[in-house]
Amino acid sequence: MIHLDFETRSLEDLRKTGSYRYSEGHTDVWCMAYQDDQTNERGVWKPGDPIPELFKDPFQTYCAWNARFERDIYNNILIPTYGFPELIVEQWRDPAAVARYQGLPGSLANAGKEVGLPVDEQKDGEGRKLMLQMARPRKRSSEDEVVWWDSPEKVDRLVQYCQQDVESQIALHKKLGGLPPNELKVFWLDQHINDRG
Repeated sequence: MIHLDFETRSLEDLRKTGSYRYSEGHTDVWCMAYQDDQTNERGVWKPGDPIPELFKDPFQTYCAWNARFERDIYNNILIPTYGFPELIVEQWRDPAAVARYQGLPGSLANAGKEVGLPVDEQKDGEGRKLMLQMARPRKRSSEDEVVWWDSPEKVDRLVQYCQQDVESQIALHKKLGGLPPNELKVFWLDQHINDRG
């Protein structure tokens, strides 16, 4: 199973638009961190990089915390813009759904604290501040004149933050397990319903 996380930048306000409209708007990807929890193969993809070999397996399953956001970014940006292969809803898992099913918080940071993850496996609070800054333009004169927070130091730190989210997600996934089969079907049904609008 591939665990993944995206960091994005946009002229849209995710809190106002929701992830689907956000992913269809003036939005692009800074990076995607990923790790196979079986082989421990890991990496970071950035726009312009080749598609990682792991993503070419048509039978692969994917896991993301609050997977709706990652699914929308994958479907509406990575497939049409960068040529990633199409996926079906049933290839996705969401440990945040498992956390909620088990009565735990839905946020990665709070769930990690609640189950007592070691500090080095918890969400990076300082990195989150940088992510919020880099998600929005540094300066914008018009849609065609946008300046991003894109210094190499900031981008490198954002990548580290993204990788830590994947580490934290995997640690929680191992502790929590998956949804029971019937609940997993309900999760997929919910995703299909939201896809249809």
